[in-house]
Amino acid sequence: MVIALKEEILKLVDLKHNLSEGKCGIPIVDLKLKLGVEIEELNGFLSELYKEKKIVVRKGINGKMLFKKIN
Repeated sequence: MVIALKEEILKLVDLKHNLSEGKCGIPIVDLKLKLGVEIEELNGFLSELYKEKKIVVRKGINGKMLFKKIN
C-alpha cells in the first residue's frame, strides 16, 4: 500500500508535468482529493519523495505546488 501510494503520487505529478510541458505543478489539495487520503497522511509520503529528490515543492498563488524533479 505504501509503495503503491508513492507511485500514484509520482504518476499524478508526472501527468501534470507532461500535460503542461513542465510549466505547472499539482496542488497538494488536488492530490489529497484524487487519492482520497488526509493531508497528514499525504505529508509523510511527500516528505519521503522530497528526500529521495523525486519532487520539488514551490509556492504557488493558491498554496504549495508539487513539480517533477528534473536532474
